[in-house]
Amino acid sequence: MFYVKYKGEELQIRKDTVYNKCPRCGKEVKVDLDDLAAGMERGASLLKSGVYCDVCGELAKAELAEGRPMTEEEMP
Repeated sequence: MFYVKYKGEELQIRKDTVYNKCPRCGKEVKVDLDDLAAGMERGASLLKSGVYCDVCGELAKAELAEGRPMTEEEMP
């Protein structure tokens, strides 16, 4: 069992209890641990990873396809 220790209490990490903040807009996003594990298998770093919300994820994909950074006007 994986858990986070907070003020002496063990908070269990389960598939349905992991969230992060979108690195672009700050919206709370549920994390799919299977997707995260797949990224780790491809060499991604857990500490350098972030999960985008649906809107920012689509913008990031478009940005990568065009080879340019997203502008302030395009940010949600």
